[in-house]
Amino acid sequence: TKTMIQLPRKIWFLWLQGFDQMPELVSKCYRSWCKHHPNWEVIFLDENNVTQFIDVKSIIEDRPSIIHRVSQSEIIRINLLRKYGGGWVDATCFCQQALDDWLFPYLESGFFAFHRPGIDRMLSSWFLAALPGNDLVEIYSKTVNEFWPNNPKVKMWVDRPLVYQFIKKSKLHGYLKKR
Repeated sequence: TKTMIQLPRKIWFLWLQGFDQMPELVSKCYRSWCKHHPNWEVIFLDENNVTQFIDVKSIIEDRPSIIHRVSQSEIIRINLLRKYGGGWVDATCFCQQALDDWLFPYLESGFFAFHRPGIDRMLSSWFLAALPGNDLVEIYSKTVNEFWPNNPKVKMWVDRPLVYQFIKKSKLHGYLKKR
């Protein structure tokens, strides 16, 4: 029998503006993850407590006002997964089924993302799961972390998420094409 992957039972949830500033939609999404995961640690992050887990300022070199919050979220998510592992969910991702019911068979490589969610993307980053230190996540985070010091004024492209641009210009592109 196969050994079940020992994914850290953490779910990372970020709303930079803070718990009290969550719109109703975000609040419902957060509660849905808590409801379906009573045996998991659902970690709510905002701009005040995220530094307890990772040093975001060292990555973006004290320029958060230049880097859009959506892009900061990309930086935070992949660095959290690299360091701690677990699952990342975007703030507007509503949970309908516990991860225990479906995720683990898809984690053989130690990394999960929804593959080819659209013709313009190799993967979705709204939900990711990984073991800490996973090779793919290490490459992904290194690419993201090297990108920002050299491109602090880059804005989101409406038709191409930044994660797609990172993947396309990195070693990840070749790795994902093989899969």
